[in-house]
Amino acid sequence: LVGATLGLLVIVPVLYTSSRVNEQAVRVAMALDSEQQLWDAIGASDEPWLVEFYDPRCSSCQAFVPEWRELVRMPWAGGMRFATVNIEARAGMALATKLGAIEQGLPNVQLFVHADGAGAGDGTSSGRPVQHLVMRGDSPLSASALRQKVLRALHGAQLAQLGIEDEPDDSPAASGEASGAARDDLGD
Repeated sequence: LVGATLGLLVIVPVLYTSSRVNEQAVRVAMALDSEQQLWDAIGASDEPWLVEFYDPRCSSCQAFVPEWRELVRMPWAGGMRFATVNIEARAGMALATKLGAIEQGLPNVQLFVHADGAGAGDGTSSGRPVQHLVMRGDSPLSASALRQKVLRALHGAQLAQLGIEDEPDDSPAASGEASGAARDDLGD
């Protein structure tokens, strides 16, 4: 009984510490506030990154919160990483300005994919990631329409990697227009 109790005492702190470390890593990846932190996170991952730029005082940003949460909860084949950049902080504002999010309007969602289609997975990337504007402030999308646009951008990035030119898609989901039906499907 003493050996079993001693073993339990050793295991519990290890599990707690491991959980705490993972929780901190998730927090760092989810709330980016510097350009270097963004490139480091993208470079250390094999998955593409979907990044939302927002201002907590922005009413459009607040209205987009349920759509963003829905998007994060959706299953993504091959994986997808999500991050947010709060422009209220000086570093967040500098990053959003440099990446064009302020000029394009808030909320702003951008997709980052490694130029070779995947990250090195070892903290280095084979070059600057390719940036795709997925949603700008003046054309808010439902989570399902935004997902379709992200998938289309990922498909285009894969074709570009193979040297194949993608044909433009003129569908409403590709152009950023959300139908009322798309919003109704979310069941809010």
